[in-house]
Amino acid sequence: MNNKKICQVCNENPPKYKCPKCLIPYCSLACYKKHNETPCQKKEIIPVKTEPEKKEEKKEDEDEDEYLTKVPEEKLKQLGQSKELRDLLQYEQLQTLLKEIDSSSKPEQLYDQAFQNMPLFKEFVDKSLAIIDDDVEEENN
Repeated sequence: MNNKKICQVCNENPPKYKCPKCLIPYCSLACYKKHNETPCQKKEIIPVKTEPEKKEEKKEDEDEDEYLTKVPEEKLKQLGQSKELRDLLQYEQLQTLLKEIDSSSKPEQLYDQAFQNMPLFKEFVDKSLAIIDDDVEEENN
């Protein structure tokens, strides 16, 4: 369980995010980019029947995983105020793609395809993560 408490890319910092495809926890934009250098596999979630005590343990783990995917309210505001992101969102192709990913039953698959094949989407993701992750970068400087 210790491996969940540190970034699985750099093995140094506590994770703040997780890969939408394989769910590996990572701590920063740099680790996200490094992780995306090699294709990952979607993590299969296999339902397991457990006793009531084990269900409570699993609930704690799920809460921890949920924490890793939440973006603080302040960062969401920064995303909304970003001129760079607003400029990118002027492209109808990007708007359409984001709507498709949001409404898809397989968003991870669409995300991965777009990230690899659409430079505009990759730029949007990179700029978004840079805004979300800027406090970690500032602390390291």
